[in-house]
Amino acid sequence: MTTDQLEETFEDQTEALASGDDKDVRRVYEVGYHIIPTVSEEGLEKEIASITAVLKKENVDFVGERVPALIQLAYSLEHIVGGVKNYFDTAFFGWIAFEASPASIAAIDAAMKTHENVLRHIIIKTTRETVAATMADPGLDVGAPKPEIPEEDGDTTVDGDDSAPEEKEAA
Repeated sequence: MTTDQLEETFEDQTEALASGDDKDVRRVYEVGYHIIPTVSEEGLEKEIASITAVLKKENVDFVGERVPALIQLAYSLEHIVGGVKNYFDTAFFGWIAFEASPASIAAIDAAMKTHENVLRHIIIKTTRETVAATMADPGLDVGAPKPEIPEEDGDTTVDGDDSAPEEKEAA
């Protein structure tokens, strides 16, 4: 390819971006999902495989993921499973980050809505840097297990109050 051809291609892509016609430009997205808590461990693996298959069908490039962890929901959610209305206070929360064209997002969203065991989902734009930072520091991730903090022997202080328990009663 000659320099003139490269410049022409670059100008064509720049014009497409400027005009908003960027449906073929790949971006990084994240699909976050809640899976109902009644799913068994084996069933959870099948649900993850099914979500991954939806993404693979749209030819995405995987950027990162967090395996679902059981979390407490802020409020109960209604969901019909097997024709029966249920209310859930907990769910398995996980996410998968991927790079895809904007044109494929509607198909991914539609496919996620058909999963009976997916309580709800959301698809957001993100960046590779944000995904890398979240994966490097699990404390930034809602569904990640909290690190254990070892307790020191004999430490009875609470919130920076280092007075002895007897002093608190006398005061």
